[in-house]
Amino acid sequence: MSFDDVCLVHGLWMTGIEMFLIRRRLEGMGFRTARFSYPSVTCTLRENSRRLHDFIERKGMTGCSFVCHSYGGLVVCEYLRSHSHRPCRIVFLGSPVNGSTVAKRAGRIGLLGRLAGKSLEPLRKGCPGGCDVEHHYAMIAGSLNLGLGMFFLHGEADGMVAVEDTLAPWLDKHMVIRCSHLALLFSRQAARLCGLLLPAASAAATSSTA
Repeated sequence: MSFDDVCLVHGLWMTGIEMFLIRRRLEGMGFRTARFSYPSVTCTLRENSRRLHDFIERKGMTGCSFVCHSYGGLVVCEYLRSHSHRPCRIVFLGSPVNGSTVAKRAGRIGLLGRLAGKSLEPLRKGCPGGCDVEHHYAMIAGSLNLGLGMFFLHGEADGMVAVEDTLAPWLDKHMVIRCSHLALLFSRQAARLCGLLLPAASAAATSSTA
């Protein structure tokens, strides 16, 4: 596969099916896509990065780029740190690379901690050092504070992740749109920005099988 290929990585408590619309829109722009699904609660970050590695190898996608939502961004960061991968572009959608404020505050409540499972500590920590200077990173954050975590957040936030949680010095681009956390997956504006931030897709590209 080539740089036209995009691997879609979902977030916490999801399966990847939620990314159907952004996937369809990227395919309409000429990208070939594949959807990676993983158990976000029951497996560790390292285990899921290994699953992603195996998926990439099986699909022959060693030159792909990534669009990752929320916790999926941390999985991709861990994958790029732990496994060799050619330089690529990564577009984060509301990923708490600076550590999740909600995880830090709500994680003190036992029930919420159990619901997050093995993802809780990685969410608290984030990805402060980035992955590799050879990669290109862009962040699309939301500023519509509607979601399960809105009561734990102050200032600009998307209802689950604060805008300040998405800031990191190693990001090449950072932009904020009026959107909630889940709605980032359904936003036409977010999909259009992803298409602009990813490498140019060939017009004849077709979708791969996920």
